[in-house]
Parts: sequence; C-alpha cells; structure tokens
Amino acid sequence: MKTVLISGAGVAGPALAYWLRHHDITPTVVEQAPAPRAGGHAVDVRGVALQVIKRMGLTEPLRRAHTQMRGMSMLDAHGTEIMRSTEMALSSGRLDSDDIEVLREDLTDMLIDATRPHTRYLFGDSVTALEQHRDGIRATFDHAPPETFDLVVGADGLHSTVRRLAFGPEQPHVRHLHAYVGVFTAPNFLDLDRWQVWLRAPDVGYGIYSARDNTEIRVNLGFESGPLDYDRHDVTPNAH
Repeated sequence: MKTVLISGAGVAGPALAYWLRHHDITPTVVEQAPAPRAGGHAVDVRGVALQVIKRMGLTEPLRRAHTQMRGMSMLDAHGTEIMRSTEMALSSGRLDSDDIEVLREDLTDMLIDATRPHTRYLFGDSVTALEQHRDGIRATFDHAPPETFDLVVGADGLHSTVRRLAFGPEQPHVRHLHAYVGVFTAPNFLDLDRWQVWLRAPDVGYGIYSARDNTEIRVNLGFESGPLDYDRHDVTPNAH
C-alpha cells in the first residue's frame, strides 16, 4: 500500500496522515471546509494519547496551548449555584492530572502544521463518488480531478460522506438519541477568568468557559428533542 485518501481534516485525519507518512505511505487529506475549521469545544488529551503526542514531538506545544482552567461552578434551573470546585472541571476532569485540555482548533492546527510538509491537503473539496477496482479505489471529487488510491479512510464525522458512498444512505442505520448540542464562540461578556459555568436542568443545559486568555468564551448548548428538520450545514446566525 502506497497511497491513502483521508476524508476529513479534523483531529483524526491529520493524525492518521502523520503516522501513514511515518511508514512511507503517501497521504492525501480532502476537507470540504475552505480552511482548517475554527471554533469548537475543548478536548482532552489523556491516557495513551499522551504517549502518541510525545512520539509526534507535540507535547510542549500542546502544554503551551493548555486551557489552564481554575475550576467550575454548577447552577440549577433557577441559576442558583449548587456546586463549586477548584479541584476539577467538568470538561477536563481533575486539574492536577497529567491530562492536557486544549481547544479543538489548537489541536487540529498543530496536527495540520506537523503534516503539511509531507501531506497533500485539498481544502474546499469533497469526495463525490468511490469506485472499487482491482488496482485500487477511484475517487471522484467536487473540484480536483479523479484519482486512484490504495485505500480510502472516512474521518469525516458523524454524517460521513465516505460511509454514505461506501455503504449507502445513513438513515436506516441512525439511532436518534433525542438530544442536540451546539457549540459557538462569543466575547467574554461574563468576565470569566479561566472558569467554567454549567447549567443542569431536566431537558436543557449549557456549559460556558473562557478561552484565549479570557478574551472569549466557548458556549455549549444542549437540549432534548426528537428529530428536527434543519440544515446542519447552515452556520449563518438566525435571530428567529
């Protein structure tokens, strides 16, 4: 095996590209977004992932990007604080552990930067068809010319294009969990100082924490609901 196409330039895609090239396999990563995606939630690098990061030489950059939370508060449905801790945070666990919590975009940027010298990135493009042949898999793209690869990997998230092209529509295989969550960035109008505030209520909840030296906050909103008819690709703010 010499060539691999990876669909998705999030965390998994570039990480896989790094290790493929480490074993002399040429990776190509296609990503429908025009550039690495900004925003998103905080993620934890823990356990065996810490060893992987160390072998990639990214431990120190990752530690410099650490979110450095001081603690958290938990509110009830009336906004009353019911719990406070300076020993742990809900998003990252114990603050005295070896785990490293970073913003998703910081982690993906590090992985993409580490792989750019030996990985071809096709941003603003997407796979539209896959055809299995004896000599490989012929991939057709929205913009790039068709190309044959030895292997195609779907690292393109919950609604994977690669999975749909390989196995058919996702609807028969989806089990809705009756919940939705959304994450967005906003100015730090709450003046949070490396602190998290969470709401716990029967059908809704949120988590808010400061980021970027307290200049902004990441807001995580969640609610329970049956399937909703909406366009998940539409990220335009809607006042309604």
